[in-house]
Amino acid sequence: MLALQWKKQIASILLRKEEGAAMSNVEERFRDPKFLYDIKSFYDKGAVLKASFQGMRYQVERVVADEEKHLKATIWPEPFCFEKTADEKKESKEFAYSDEGLLALHQWLCDSYDTKKEKWEHARDFPLDGIMS
Repeated sequence: MLALQWKKQIASILLRKEEGAAMSNVEERFRDPKFLYDIKSFYDKGAVLKASFQGMRYQVERVVADEEKHLKATIWPEPFCFEKTADEKKESKEFAYSDEGLLALHQWLCDSYDTKKEKWEHARDFPLDGIMS
């Protein structure tokens, strides 16, 4: 069983290396703040953005506390969705509900990925690590 998991993880890594050109397009999109949409057309409607990048899953949503709106971003490692991931594996931060807040949120996502890159890549490359042991 463990040997099969290991073989699948190695195959996944090799496939990602072969897709190197496509990965740079994905990174370009992640680094562009426009991928978060805009306040009026997306978050005002109560929509929630759920996405992932290279092992880091994230969620961006509008939250209302004491009649004041904020943007809330949450990050966590793959492989599970927000609802199925333990709270202790999640990190959240709130931002002003404005275009400037959205830009600050985007910068936080990029910084969070860059400063914990090894963690996210490990989650991407070994999604069952710690689950099957």
